[in-house]
Amino acid sequence: MNDWSLSGDSGQPARDGVPNLLKYALGLAPRTSAALGLPGGGSTLLTGKRYLTLSFTDLSALTDISYEVQVSSDLQNWQAGSLYTVRTDNGTTSTATYRDLTAFGEVPRRFMRLRVTRP
Repeated sequence: MNDWSLSGDSGQPARDGVPNLLKYALGLAPRTSAALGLPGGGSTLLTGKRYLTLSFTDLSALTDISYEVQVSSDLQNWQAGSLYTVRTDNGTTSTATYRDLTAFGEVPRRFMRLRVTRP
């Protein structure tokens, strides 16, 4: 019998806090602790302003999931789409990098996250 608490999309057989769906989307092994390969935050300087960035493995060949980069100023309300973020890599590698369109200092705090869903 399948145990969906371990093998389902939200299961965490490695007990590392990273659900199976996210590991699948990032090409990580479900039963191995995910210390490496998770989305990474950073920043970039553009025209004298610093912006938050988020990089992650984008497996575009996977047609059964969707990636969405979201931004927030309060960890409660999240926004996504071209009004809030822009993809800054050239799209020729499996590493996607997104930049927040709100510069540091324009709001007191800023956060980014990756949301993975099944369409």
